[in-house]
Amino acid sequence: MAMRMERRSGLYATTLNPAALSFTPSRWEVSLFSADFFTNQNYGYVQNASVQEVLRNPDLLVLLEDLAVEPGVPTASKLPVDFYKNGRAFGVVQSRVSGPGFAFRINQQHSLGLSASGRFLLSSYRIPNFLRYKNVSKLDYGKTYKIEPVKMAALAWGEIAGHYAYRNFDGDVLFAAGITPKFITGIQSFYGSVNTDFNYTPIVADTISVGSASWDFGFTNDILYANDPTNYRPKTNGYGGGLDLGVSWAMPLDDPDRPEDYQWRVGVSIIDLGFVRLNKNAETHRIGFNQLTLLSGDTIQNAANISPEAAVKEFSNQSLGDPNQSKIGSAFTIGLPTMFSVQFDYAIRPKLYVQGYFTQRLPMYRHALKAPNTLAVVPRYEQKWLSVSVPVVWSDYSVPRIGFGARLGVFYFGSDDVLSWTGKNALTGTDVYVGLKINDFQLRAKQHKRHKNRRQIFNGGLRDKDRRWKDVGCWNQ
Repeated sequence: MAMRMERRSGLYATTLNPAALSFTPSRWEVSLFSADFFTNQNYGYVQNASVQEVLRNPDLLVLLEDLAVEPGVPTASKLPVDFYKNGRAFGVVQSRVSGPGFAFRINQQHSLGLSASGRFLLSSYRIPNFLRYKNVSKLDYGKTYKIEPVKMAALAWGEIAGHYAYRNFDGDVLFAAGITPKFITGIQSFYGSVNTDFNYTPIVADTISVGSASWDFGFTNDILYANDPTNYRPKTNGYGGGLDLGVSWAMPLDDPDRPEDYQWRVGVSIIDLGFVRLNKNAETHRIGFNQLTLLSGDTIQNAANISPEAAVKEFSNQSLGDPNQSKIGSAFTIGLPTMFSVQFDYAIRPKLYVQGYFTQRLPMYRHALKAPNTLAVVPRYEQKWLSVSVPVVWSDYSVPRIGFGARLGVFYFGSDDVLSWTGKNALTGTDVYVGLKINDFQLRAKQHKRHKNRRQIFNGGLRDKDRRWKDVGCWNQ
């Protein structure tokens, strides 16, 4: 997140608040590339392992309970996996890869930009406690269990985003408002929903009894039904739109060099308001019944060995008595991961800041992506060619994570979970980001031009009560 927090973040900062584009000291910028990846869950963990170790040696992952019954196996050569035991569970994976983008300021008040990115998000929250490993691994045959509702959704999509921000003085305070409209192409998606409590009874090894169930699921099928999925090429399976809205207020310093130099700044925004309609290579299904129904896992698995399509038909046949009855449509809508966000930034002293931000997910559709709730405190040192941040982040209000982020000239990099890369803690997820962005090259060699323009800030549009800002310089240093 540190890549999106500093004043020079520009386009990166608009993913939290589109008004942030008004506070970058740069008159223009070109983003060449950026990427970030985040995953977190509270279902299980790898003991004292780093991300690198797991990626290099996935074959060394072994259940901790299996090590207990194999005392001859040296634990130092294994990566023990254990599970959390109580409460509802959650899991989320999200990533963003952005290509070329640009932004520039017009007449000091207006900023415009354009960017393109590809995104992916998979999430499930409020997974019932019954589905914890300790429960599902020790089921008693013939015993009936109640399973509570749960939802899951995933989407891979591309977006082209326009950026506009406006700023002006409102009395002594600099006010900014921004909007980011998005054109979205849906690539791949699926959703699943258990809508009501239902009874679940294991009968024998691969046969279960289900009573009073109401399930919905849908997916794009061009990968699943492809003759050769390994050679699949992404295609557009639907379209949609999105919108980011934000406002910010800032109190300039008593003697600023630029209107972007502030003592404090506060912002409020709504991010990813919108949806995607998948209407190509898509299908939706509904399973609902009020009586006990036997399901044979072996039969469904044998059908899956033929094709995923055969497995879906067999599931419908066992549940409803007709292989085609579960299918109810050929299009579905997925809501974007809508978030409400509040940000605050305070200049403790020149070049030293502390920022806080809060995000809360606001699912707007029945089937919607859900991003993690986040609370963070981010102290940072910032100057033109260097910044360093040490964020403390609570994702979904779980155990706090310590991060590190830096900008070296035009290069951004960091992680909000440094311990996931050192192997000094239980590995439940990770976070990493990089970016390459070029800002304007205005240097002190043109300082005479800066003085010449001191009285032209906002094109002479200052009101009488704003005259104390009439000598604020408008050129970068």
